[in-house]
Amino acid sequence: MKRIFAVHIIIILFLISCEGNRNNENEIKNSVKIENEDKAIPANTETKGYCPKDGFIPDKETAVSVAEIVLVKIYGKEVLSQRPFLVTLKDNIWIIEGHLEEDMDGGVAYIEIDKQTGQIRKVVHTK
Repeated sequence: MKRIFAVHIIIILFLISCEGNRNNENEIKNSVKIENEDKAIPANTETKGYCPKDGFIPDKETAVSVAEIVLVKIYGKEVLSQRPFLVTLKDNIWIIEGHLEEDMDGGVAYIEIDKQTGQIRKVVHTK
């Protein structure tokens, strides 16, 4: 019986100390001054984030720059020998294709990039 009573006392003391810590945390949070509080985003709020009106890949030059970075990472610097790249925009998808001189054998790099999001939709190398 004494043992059960002692366990209950320990549990009650633990709960009281936890409640005290919780109150201290709230006091600390309330005492901290947040700069630009009106611009702060609450942690539990979903935000859309920034999206440029012309998309993340707004022009041909940006599309080629992104394509080159991705293609070099996959196929190595040799892929840059396929310049100048043929670039077309179809249904808000940039299509960037390498080219070979007429007397050369082999395939070319091909990549599709979403104009709005910058998502790489497809990467292949033809044969």
